[in-house]
Amino acid sequence: KGEVESSSNVEVRCTVQSKSSGGTAILEIIDEGTYVNEGDLLVRFDSSGLEDEVNLQQITVNSSEAAMVEAENVYKAAQIALEEYLQGTFKQEEQTLQNEIFVAEENLRRAEDYDQFSAKLAAKGYVTDLQLEGDRFAVDRTRKELEIAQNKLDILRRLTKKKMIGQFESDIHIAQAKLASAKKIYELDVDKLELIQSQIEACTLYAPSSGQVVYANETSRRGDS
Repeated sequence: KGEVESSSNVEVRCTVQSKSSGGTAILEIIDEGTYVNEGDLLVRFDSSGLEDEVNLQQITVNSSEAAMVEAENVYKAAQIALEEYLQGTFKQEEQTLQNEIFVAEENLRRAEDYDQFSAKLAAKGYVTDLQLEGDRFAVDRTRKELEIAQNKLDILRRLTKKKMIGQFESDIHIAQAKLASAKKIYELDVDKLELIQSQIEACTLYAPSSGQVVYANETSRRGDS
């Protein structure tokens, strides 16, 4: 008594990952005992659920790809913003303050020359004390204007520049981290899409070699076949 089996079998199994305990439904299967050649259709499983799933996942992939492209543009824009500040905005502000200093220096020189000239005229009685005081006040005013302009330039170079660079570099690092995250999400979504597509392909099984088809009989732990 016993079972007679072929000593040389090629096992073909369903590799579709079923989401229920009922397994994957068979839509078409070749009759047992049929002789087949390599490449002939053996079994076709139901892929309708996977078809719906792949369409939804494709939408997810498109969305994550768009988010990745947007994050990449933000990252590039942050890099450009830093370069734009260093090569453009900072230099323009620096040049503007340098011009202010130049004008203040020229105004101070003229005020000092005029004050000296007024002092000579006052000594001869041609200029009143009130006029002389006004000329000296003009010297003090232009000197303070020069000091203010010089202080602005010093603050721009020592503090403002450092603060702005730090802010731009922080924006770059944040944008870079968001880009890395967006890329990872996109890669995971693509991997999932490819997995679903491979599952759809697995719904159609072909004969790996020529031979006779025999249905598999397995016994469960409870003794069911």
